[in-house]
Amino acid sequence: MNRFKGSIRSATAAPTSAASAVGIWTQTEAMQAKQAGAWPAAGSVPVEYLVVGGGGGGGGHMGGGGGAGGYRTATNFTLLYGTPYTVTVGSGGAGGNQSSSTTTEQGVNGSPSVFSTITSAGGGGGGGYGGASGSNTFTASISGTTMTVSALAATLVLRVGQTFSGTGVTTGTSIVDQLTGTTGSTGTYTVSASQTVSSTTMTIAIGGGKSGGSGGGAGGGAIRNGGAGNVPVTTTAQGSSGGNRLDTAFDGGGGGGATGVGGTQFSGTGSIATTVLTLTAVSLGTVQIGQVITGTSVTAGTKITAFGTGSGGVGTYTVSVSQTVSSTTISTSGIGGFGGDGTSSSITGSAVTYAGGGGGTGNNTAGAGGSGGGGAGGGASGTNGTANTGGGGGGTRDGSTGGATGGSGIVAIRYSDTYALATSTTGSPTITTAGGYRVYVWTGDGSITL
Repeated sequence: MNRFKGSIRSATAAPTSAASAVGIWTQTEAMQAKQAGAWPAAGSVPVEYLVVGGGGGGGGHMGGGGGAGGYRTATNFTLLYGTPYTVTVGSGGAGGNQSSSTTTEQGVNGSPSVFSTITSAGGGGGGGYGGASGSNTFTASISGTTMTVSALAATLVLRVGQTFSGTGVTTGTSIVDQLTGTTGSTGTYTVSASQTVSSTTMTIAIGGGKSGGSGGGAGGGAIRNGGAGNVPVTTTAQGSSGGNRLDTAFDGGGGGGATGVGGTQFSGTGSIATTVLTLTAVSLGTVQIGQVITGTSVTAGTKITAFGTGSGGVGTYTVSVSQTVSSTTISTSGIGGFGGDGTSSSITGSAVTYAGGGGGTGNNTAGAGGSGGGGAGGGASGTNGTANTGGGGGGTRDGSTGGATGGSGIVAIRYSDTYALATSTTGSPTITTAGGYRVYVWTGDGSITL
C-alpha cells in the first residue's frame, strides 16, 4: 500500500514510461524509473519521426534512374515545450537533358528534407550517356573540404552529387554543396572528403549516377558506375547505391531505394529447367533478384525471383516462368535496371512505402520503378517519382523531354495522445488523433511548437 493512483491508495504499481507516469510517486520510485529510462522528462515530449528527402531526377539520354531521397526514422526524439521546430520538405530533382552535346544529361539531385536536427539527403540524379569529349573538365584546388573552382569547360555545369577525379584527388570525392559564386560555375564548393590538392585539371564523371540519400543509376555511356547511397553518411544508412551498367550495352542502371540497391546488369551462360536457372558462368556484372533476363528461347518477361545456391554469381536461381532452355547466353542486355525498393512506415496510421528508386532506361525494355514511388524508365519519356514519397524519377533513352522528375519528400511526426496538441503549427500539416497518437504530416515547409 505504498503507491497512489490519483487520490486512491493502491498496492498496485502504476505504469510508467517515457511518455507518462500517472499517479503519486515517492522520490525513490521516481529516481528508479528515471534510471530505467521509464520516466518522462520535465517539459518535454518524446516523438517518433519520419523524414524523407526529395528523389533524384532520372538521366536524360540513355539515362539511369534517379535515386530515392534519404529515409530516416526513429522513436524517442525529444521535443521541448515552447520551442519552435522547423520543417523543410525537399523537392524532387529535375530530370537530365536529352542532348548528348552537353554535360547536363545527369538528373539533378533531390533537395534534402529537415526536421529539427534530422536531415535526410536528396536522392542522387541518374547518369546520362556522357556528353561531348573534353566537356567535363574544370580547374580547381582543394583545402580541407573546400574546393575552389577557377575555370571550367564552357558547357559544364557543376552539381551536387557529381563525382570527380584528378591528380591527388581522393577516389570517390563528390560535390556536397556550393558555397559561393555563380551557380554551377566558378566559385567555392564543399566536397565529401577532406584533402589538400594544388590547382589541377579535374574531370567530372558525367555519365555515372550521382551520390545522395540513395544513389542514382549509371547512364549508358562510358562511366558505368551508379552513385553512392547514404551520402552524407548516417549511422543507420538512409539509402542504397544506384545500379551499375555493363560495358557492352547502353542500358541505364536503376536508382537506389531506401532498402534496395538499384538494378544493375549481368551477362553469363546458363540453362533453365522448370523454374530453376543454373548459371555456369557470369562474365560481367552481378545477378540480382528482380532482374528481367533475356536469351535464346527464354520466355519474354522472365524475372529472377530468388537466390538458390547462387548469390550474384554462378549457381542456381528461381525464375518467375516455368520453361526449358538449353545452355545459352543469359543476360539483361537491352533491359534497364530496376529501381531499388523503398521502406514501409505506419507512422501516419496506415502502412505506406516511401523512397523507391527510379528505373533505368533500356535499348529494348525500360526498368520498373522501385516500390515506394519510384518512376519507371522509358524510351520517349520516363515516369516521374510519386509526390511526397521521395521516389526517384525514371531514366529516358532518347525522348525530347529528357529524364523524369523525382518525387518530393515528406516529414511526419507522432506522439502519445496523453500529451496535448501543439500550441502552434505552420505549413498546414495534416493533423489527426487516432490509435493513441497525435500525428502531424507535412508536404510543404512549416514548423511546430508544442
